[in-house]
Amino acid sequence: MRSHVHAIAVVGLLLVGCGVRQPQPGDSVLLPESATRQLVRSGFLKGGSLGGYWQPTDKELSSLEAKIPSVANLRSERVIVGAQISEPAKNYRQYVAFTLNGHKTIYVHGFCVAPMKDWESHLEVIFDGGTCVWSVLYDVDSQTFSHLTTNGMA
Repeated sequence: MRSHVHAIAVVGLLLVGCGVRQPQPGDSVLLPESATRQLVRSGFLKGGSLGGYWQPTDKELSSLEAKIPSVANLRSERVIVGAQISEPAKNYRQYVAFTLNGHKTIYVHGFCVAPMKDWESHLEVIFDGGTCVWSVLYDVDSQTFSHLTTNGMA
């Protein structure tokens, strides 16, 4: 009996070791073009001239990542007006690239709750959450963030 328990434990450890890495706080992912349509339907991108999807380079994404901590200096413009995000680099983040008013723009969707399994292909839809769920626009040319928005509270 004892050898059966030991064998089951070893098999369990092997299965865990072979599994797919689970997302960790601070992880980020660039979403596919289909997420741009999902973002438009969400109503976040009101106003402005929305252009097509584009593929950011590794250098552009690295620059964005390096500047993520500066999001903490912004204040929310919508929903919880004036709220700030204390440690944005510790949140999960999804990126959607598109042009907005002729500028290369990356929409950043941040959240502190563990993402769904399909978070690498679909924009996470999270209701409420306050400052735990936020979004911001990143202008690639100026390397600046703007239009911070937080979710509401239930």
